[in-house]
Amino acid sequence: MSKDHTVILEFQRWSPMADTSRQKAEAPKANPVHAFALSTNLAELHAELRPLLDLWASKCGVQGLPTRNSLSPRDLKPWLPRVHIYDVLPEGRFQARLLGTAIVQAIGQDQTGRQFGPQDQDPLAQRVTQILATVTGKAVPAVTTARQMASTRPSYYAAESLWLPMGAGTQVKSIIAATHLTLVEEAV
Repeated sequence: MSKDHTVILEFQRWSPMADTSRQKAEAPKANPVHAFALSTNLAELHAELRPLLDLWASKCGVQGLPTRNSLSPRDLKPWLPRVHIYDVLPEGRFQARLLGTAIVQAIGQDQTGRQFGPQDQDPLAQRVTQILATVTGKAVPAVTTARQMASTRPSYYAAESLWLPMGAGTQVKSIIAATHLTLVEEAV
């Protein structure tokens, strides 16, 4: 594994009001900045995600990255509600192929089919694009931790996600991620 690269990034919490309020001269008052960490150091990975990393590593061959088809739905069954899969597109863009039911529930909307890229303005898209670009560029697994997951819901979750590059050789063609969610604040 390569040397650890941890980057602390700050984004505004995504909300439906954030996009429209940005058109006004003043910043939204109820849209605080929340940091998340992106790292290739997997030493302290959450115990729930460690078996997935081990499974991914067992599928890596002498050629490099495992193919997307080398991890079947049966293999991913313990993580399916919390799995999200992204395809790598040209020009630094990505498309959400699948978001598990727990992810959809936590963020408050289904992002399946959505494209993400460097020109996106909303904080959720910026966060996802940064993570996917890092995993694609390095072709190594990464972990993210967020004290508050981007969400449209009044309750929110802390999240730790494992991002696994899939492809052929060292070329990343898709990324499979799984997220451990911890409810931090319940909606009243």
